[in-house]
Amino acid sequence: MWKFIRYELKYWIKTPMIWIFMFIYALFTFFATASDNVVIGGVAGSMFKNAPYQIQNYYEVMSIVCLLMTTAFMNATANRDFEYDMHAFIFSSPIKKRDYFFGKFIGAAIISVIPAIGISIGTLLAPMLAPIFDMAPAERFGEIYWSAHLFGLIDFAIPNVIISGVLIFALAILFRNSIVSFVGSMLMLVLYIVSSSYSDNIHTEWLANLVDPFGVRPYDTLTKYFTADEKNHTVVTLTGDLLMNRLFWLAISLLILWLIYRRFSFNIKNEKVVKEVKAKKAEVTPVLSQQV
Repeated sequence: MWKFIRYELKYWIKTPMIWIFMFIYALFTFFATASDNVVIGGVAGSMFKNAPYQIQNYYEVMSIVCLLMTTAFMNATANRDFEYDMHAFIFSSPIKKRDYFFGKFIGAAIISVIPAIGISIGTLLAPMLAPIFDMAPAERFGEIYWSAHLFGLIDFAIPNVIISGVLIFALAILFRNSIVSFVGSMLMLVLYIVSSSYSDNIHTEWLANLVDPFGVRPYDTLTKYFTADEKNHTVVTLTGDLLMNRLFWLAISLLILWLIYRRFSFNIKNEKVVKEVKAKKAEVTPVLSQQV
């Protein structure tokens, strides 16, 4: 398994795409933190521009934007061997299906998380550079809460990559079609939009917190009554509805991953049999038509 994980890491780290994504996220969050002209997830108002609430809010919102990036990594990783006709060689070699399947998924998941670190890079650079370039006074920034960056990853970046990545990886493995994979990512957005319809009613708020696959609704519920001081100094950990949401969707994702693993054929002979059957049917059809 580790062999495939290392291969995926080496393969993607050498490509510019991962670093371009990281640069874009760092750029977005830098200007959102350093300037009032760029807003991500709401205006800072009386809060510090680098408050823990703001940092986790950036991870929350940007994890939805990262969906397309995750789709690109997962789809390419799942289909690469089939596109270059390497699957016949790999499947016939003494490699375990478990190592191949989970190694490629875990490798793609790690790569999908790396660009999200750009969110922290942008918010850490803003307090140092904003006063120098007269973008914002130093008084608008508070102390650095490293735990806010850590829980931004734990609460949103990592779980959302796993949750969305499983669906996209599963569709890519089953259908080997990029369009189907992107349709799967759109389905995640539909679930997020549907959850918003339940968030306005206090009696159905629990359902909105559960249905949202990105964890945005439960985070908003937990911080809804925070004062400016609490937003400046409180780091939201995995607790309450947010914890239940993360566990619920991770459990569903891991179940789907296991089912797809069970269904995934690692035997090239199966593909040959299917092709032979189709070829025989194609040969029989004209013969029957001639006899008729």
